[in-house]
Amino acid sequence: MFLKKSITRFQWTQLWVLTFIHIVADMFPGIVAPIVPAIRDHFSLSLTKSISLITICYISCNFFQVVLGHVCAHSRKPLLLTIGLLAMPAICLLTFVPVGVYSYWILAGLMATTGFGVAVTHPESLRALHNLKRTPSALGTAIYFNGGYIGFALGAFSAAVAVQYLGFGGLLIMVVMVAISLTLLGMFHIRLSIEKPHKKVISTEETHSFWMLFAMAVPITTTATILSAMLPTALAELGFELSFGGLPAMMTSIGIVFGSFFWAHLSKHIGQLKAVIIAEAAAVPLIIAYMMLIKNPWAVILLVPAGFCGIAGYTLIVNMARHSRNLVLGARMGIIVGGVWGVAALALIAFGQLADIFSSIAILNYVWTGYTAAAVIGIVCLLTRGKS
Repeated sequence: MFLKKSITRFQWTQLWVLTFIHIVADMFPGIVAPIVPAIRDHFSLSLTKSISLITICYISCNFFQVVLGHVCAHSRKPLLLTIGLLAMPAICLLTFVPVGVYSYWILAGLMATTGFGVAVTHPESLRALHNLKRTPSALGTAIYFNGGYIGFALGAFSAAVAVQYLGFGGLLIMVVMVAISLTLLGMFHIRLSIEKPHKKVISTEETHSFWMLFAMAVPITTTATILSAMLPTALAELGFELSFGGLPAMMTSIGIVFGSFFWAHLSKHIGQLKAVIIAEAAAVPLIIAYMMLIKNPWAVILLVPAGFCGIAGYTLIVNMARHSRNLVLGARMGIIVGGVWGVAALALIAFGQLADIFSSIAILNYVWTGYTAAAVIGIVCLLTRGKS
């Protein structure tokens, strides 16, 4: 009995270590958007090129995740996790990039390297999480995923403050977090789970078409990507300080953390699909209100309930995808977790070019249509359940 309790306590410690690693991993993609105004000024880049750097990082974060998710699938050692931790702080080397003809391409390389590091870290840490058999699965997953939201918010705000007061060299402080993660990884003997072949189990919950869920998820992730990428630039254009540009991601992430638990609880009573529809519909007036009041510093608080509703609904879509029709489980998870964010990053390229023509504010004024589209598709999915 004592041995079992000791193993359980140790695995809980490993869960918190993995959550800390997830916080650190998601700090780095969070860094990019808030410091784009500073990058744009320092390297004299156009708005299109500046936003393309965000796109490169986000695409790398997600498509590498889909492609490399099954590499080292039969090894328990966290090799890719270690490689990912070493690669992700590449963005911190911004301070060493010379201003010149090749600046953009060097910056693009750093963004891609950071994205690669973040990408390979996620599937490996999820396999390690799956290996913790003595921790509650649902609770452990919730703790782990909320660590990512917290990390993205911390990365955005701390990077904006660091660059404003210390310059790009201030980002080097974040390398310390990676060093701590690598130390904890070895100290607590993190090992990965190896999936065993199993027969497909037909579930009574297989009622939704995966592609309908995918269609719902894409406008949500696209809206979230546009907001996180363009708001810091829009706020800088309105005259706000660089450090203020990190607040939107922090406010949104606070809402997501609390919203993910609320909507999960509500879905037990009304169903997951209905909960997503209500959440996305509720986010629309909040985004419209924020854009109407964006010139007021206090309006940023509206992004807390916007995150609480809009992006938090996406977590329920991920859970529904586990029991949906079409494709095998591994493919569904790869697409719904990495693929939809990759599509959103590609969409950002087009919106970035439009922003260069019409301004970031002009694009953001219509971003609420993404949440509206998700709610409408959800209603269609609800009405055609079992037919699509």
